[in-house]
Amino acid sequence: SSSSSSSNNNVLIDAKVDVYEKECFPYGLVRFGVAPDHQATKNVTNKFDALLRDERVRLFANVKVGPGGNENDDDDEGFRVSTKELLERYSGVVLAHGAADNDRKLQIENEDTLRGVYGARQFVNWYNGLPSAAPMRNKEMHEDIVDRLQNKKNGSNVVIVGVGNVTLDCARILLRSPEELKETDIASHALEALEKANVNSVTIIGRRSVAQAKFSPKELREVLNLPDLDVQVDDLEVTEEDIEEMNASRPRRRAFEVLEKAKKEGAATKSDVDDAKGGTRKILRVLFLRSPTGLLPEDDTSSSPSSLGFVKICKNILQGPTGNRQATLSNDQVRDETILPCDILIRSVGYVGDKLEPNLVPSDKNGTIVHDGLGRVRYNEDSSASATGRLYVCGWAKRGASGVIATNVQCAEETAEAIKEDILNGLLKPATRILPPPPPNTISASKWFKLDAVERGEKDREETEEEDVEEKSESNKKAVNVGSRKPRTKIVDRDRAL
Repeated sequence: SSSSSSSNNNVLIDAKVDVYEKECFPYGLVRFGVAPDHQATKNVTNKFDALLRDERVRLFANVKVGPGGNENDDDDEGFRVSTKELLERYSGVVLAHGAADNDRKLQIENEDTLRGVYGARQFVNWYNGLPSAAPMRNKEMHEDIVDRLQNKKNGSNVVIVGVGNVTLDCARILLRSPEELKETDIASHALEALEKANVNSVTIIGRRSVAQAKFSPKELREVLNLPDLDVQVDDLEVTEEDIEEMNASRPRRRAFEVLEKAKKEGAATKSDVDDAKGGTRKILRVLFLRSPTGLLPEDDTSSSPSSLGFVKICKNILQGPTGNRQATLSNDQVRDETILPCDILIRSVGYVGDKLEPNLVPSDKNGTIVHDGLGRVRYNEDSSASATGRLYVCGWAKRGASGVIATNVQCAEETAEAIKEDILNGLLKPATRILPPPPPNTISASKWFKLDAVERGEKDREETEEEDVEEKSESNKKAVNVGSRKPRTKIVDRDRAL
């Protein structure tokens, strides 16, 4: 991101904004983070589109900011510019690149050696069509997920560690019917895999009690009320400390009530599809006060010893003051240990961001950028002697990986107010230099609108079908949504987009 503009009462700030995006497609979190079955949330892109149509705003997508060699870059092709270069050429630069480059690890036995273990970020990227997680760029991960979803004799058992909304997103996508998913913008390769999947159960594991669970009541009800689903909730008993914590947080209290009702009923809802017509019920388990302590390979001698088959979990106890209690393993781990079948394990316990340019931009160990509390960043001037622009930050890069779109809106407004104040106080100087013209493979706003029309099926896509058929999955050929309620068919191949 670059300089920002704003207005206040009768004061109008004359500014132009350039937006830099490393992917070929704009709108980051909305496109690649929001679950495909939450289409209403994605309507915010209508406002984004309006901004990109403003003549004062330019988009430079498929441009990477920062030094090369980052392990999370899918390749080093295309245009790259450093933060220092931007500071030399713009009045101000806003870093809004997020902080979800890496999933936090569980730090348990065999986590890094067995196939079938994924971070929530990897799984979400897979079903949301991030190019670096699509079959063309990550064939091994795609084929492994497909194999585990489809080829287990008694059905696949998935375990998700974490009790936030991302956990519920992953669970919902696995448990929702393919017929419903067809009406979303889920990536075609993921839909194709889920249509043939045989998911038996999804188990959600919370390391602390229900009082500390972070999922929202609305999203919790949504997954519990899916058809053909049996719900099993364990360890819902609450202590006086739990009640005190829930009374201090209305959403957590309501989430507890939703789970309590589901447990009493034995199932969130009855099937609205007659089992005699071929319906198959799935199981959703929710376990609190448990921690995974190790992963075990499949016991089938014909299977690869490097393939995940089971997860060991142990009961926890909470220690510490009310409002800040932490989970620790129980004193009798042998008696309290359970082994669950597990074909896919998804860890959803938070994210860690990469440090953008450590010599220039100050950040903590999680990649969160150090600022003055309002979004102003004091960068290392020794590393950027020729820079004249001021540096700012917003979003997860500013606060850490927490909060939803509405939280980020408030955060961005706070940073914009700081920029506006600095402009009015004469701290931001007019830009005197401009970047050289970007190369042809940069995606401008006008090019994005053409891609958007193709994805929505509003345009003949003859000119987009020149790629090698052998390199495409069958599902990726279905680009036009004529006669379908599907909002768009995402292009997930960067080369094809270009």
